[in-house]
Amino acid sequence: MNRDEVLAKAVLNTAKKLGLESNQLAKVLDVDHATILQLKALDPESEQGERALILIQIFRSLYALSGGNANWIQRFMNSPNRMTGGIPIEQVADKTGLIKVFEYFRYFE
Repeated sequence: MNRDEVLAKAVLNTAKKLGLESNQLAKVLDVDHATILQLKALDPESEQGERALILIQIFRSLYALSGGNANWIQRFMNSPNRMTGGIPIEQVADKTGLIKVFEYFRYFE
């Protein structure tokens, strides 16, 4: 399996763990829904690949903060958050919101 295939598989698994539906992941990556349904490879150096890597890092941060608690991660993603200025699962649908949620975790480093 090459790096493009690994990234595609990783972002699909990450989306599932964050509670993102395939249509929501399509918005995060800025691709059409059909692309997500057939996603087999994703170049990490492309715009979509960079967004995928950011989404994966958001999950990794949530996992670390929650001790891997899936319910806590889901609650974080679906609850209004004053620090991010919205509901994270909705915010990550565009690049600005994705970056905003990602930067929130810098406070914990």
